Amino acid sequence: MDRETALKIVRSYKEVIQPLVHDAKVYLYGSCSRNEAHKDSDIDVAVVVHKLNGDWLGTTSALWLATLDVDTSIEPVLIEECKPSPLYEIVMRNGISV
Repeated sequence: MDRETALKIVRSYKEVIQPLVHDAKVYLYGSCSRNEAHKDSDIDVAVVVHKLNGDWLGTTSALWLATLDVDTSIEPVLIEECKPSPLYEIVMRNGISV
């Protein structure tokens, strides 16, 4: 899958998850963002919130369920800005804001 196709899918996904995480920033990262994906690649999506005001597991589950409405190749990960991690740093450095 090329980068532009992945970005279209992630834009649709962002619309679907907006009610779940109102203030989230969404990023495409991984092989699709680098335009190095192959036909079986997943679509790595970071959903970044400043601080989660609820149940992390419940929100993560809802983000995964939302992939069923858009594309099951999407692999969402929920990240809190207030709890920086190596993955957060990678997403901020190399991800594409959607």
